[in-house]
Amino acid sequence: MKVAFLLSTFFSCLCINTSAQEIDSKIDSFTRVNNIDSFLVYFITCNDLAHSIDSCNQSPSLYLIWKKNGNFFIQKFEHCEDYKAIQISNENPLSFYFTNKEIISKEEIKSPVYYEYKKEKGRKYTIEVTSTRSHSCFYNIFFRTNINSFQKRIDSYNLDFTEYSDGKKSINTKYNNSTKLKQLIGDLKTFVNLTSFKEIN
Repeated sequence: MKVAFLLSTFFSCLCINTSAQEIDSKIDSFTRVNNIDSFLVYFITCNDLAHSIDSCNQSPSLYLIWKKNGNFFIQKFEHCEDYKAIQISNENPLSFYFTNKEIISKEEIKSPVYYEYKKEKGRKYTIEVTSTRSHSCFYNIFFRTNINSFQKRIDSYNLDFTEYSDGKKSINTKYNNSTKLKQLIGDLKTFVNLTSFKEIN
C-alpha cells in the first residue's frame, strides 16, 4: 500500500482543511523522493469554532521524524514556510516507538469515568459518570515502517484529565498515565518544543 494513499486517508478522516492536506502532499513527496520508509508524522488539531482568515494560520504544523542509513532526522512542515531537516540523537520519539511499537499499537487512552452506587427500594444501582469536552485538541500520530503502518488520534482532554469538579477521580487515570502511548506523546511535545527549526531562505 502506498504511503501517499495512507496519509491522504488519515487526513481525510480528520476532516482537516485544504492547507493541511497540501502539507500532507509535501511530506508524501519528501518521503518518496528520499526513499524514506520508516517514519512518524506528529501534529495537533483542535475543535475550535474560531478560524483565522489567514490561510497560513489555518493549518497545523506537522513534524516528520525518520530514520535513514542508521541516522535520525526531524523536519517541520507548514503551509507557507519550508524548514531544514535536522539530524537528531538516537534517543528520540521514533526510536522509542521502534522499541515499544507492539505495546503502543494496542494501547488506547480511555475517557474519564467513575461509578456511583445507589440503593433505592431495596435494589442496588450502578451509575456510570463520564466527562467529555466539545472543543478539545487532539494529538495525531501517523506511524510508518517498511512492513506496516497505523495511526493514533488521542483526545488531550482524556489524557490530561485528573479529577472531576467534586474531587472524584477517574478510574482510568492510573491506566492512562502508565501507557507507553502517553510517554510517547510527552516525548514528542518536549522534543518539538526544544528543537530550533530553521526556515529555508
